[in-house]
Amino acid sequence: ADAGGESLMVWNRDYANSVPAALKDFVIEHGGIAYERKYHDASRPDRPALSFVSWQERCELRAGQGKREAEQYWTQRGFKAGNLLWDEQDTLTVRNVEPGWIPDRNSGEGLWFNAISVYSAPLVATMMNFVVRMGDGTQLPFTLVEELKKKLLAHTYALKLMPGDWLVLDNLQVQHGRAPYVDGPRKRTVLAVYANFPKQ
Repeated sequence: ADAGGESLMVWNRDYANSVPAALKDFVIEHGGIAYERKYHDASRPDRPALSFVSWQERCELRAGQGKREAEQYWTQRGFKAGNLLWDEQDTLTVRNVEPGWIPDRNSGEGLWFNAISVYSAPLVATMMNFVVRMGDGTQLPFTLVEELKKKLLAHTYALKLMPGDWLVLDNLQVQHGRAPYVDGPRKRTVLAVYANFPKQ
């Protein structure tokens, strides 16, 4: 088998129990976690140098469709119209604020459910034009984020999938990702299926 490419998984319940109390309190005190993504206008020649995805591409627009259809794309997915911001270069900023914690659908206990440990990395944030800060605009404390990353790694399991294997996950219970291949990126096809299941 090729080296690398393992599926990485973390049980949210175990992870939540290890999150430092100081970070839990910080998130609550500062209004949750705000995510901001920026998408350039594909029709403009003066796009930002580090902007790789346009809002036309992200919103899967057809020829002739524009800002109105782009906004519809996001509002139909639960984003508030007031959090869709356009600048003078027609760059679209999409913002949403989440609590950082969600209740387990069965037990009701809090699950640590957010992307702080991933999108707070400078390289990832730069390449994806993705900014993570607190709901009130406060920056994330570097020391708390680094402690969180250590906890994430300590609870990560790696599973090597072989041709023909399927891996079915509850996205609210398990955080997941993929390790890079040792000899460089590979083209892969991902089938994503989203479904809501009734409370047991």
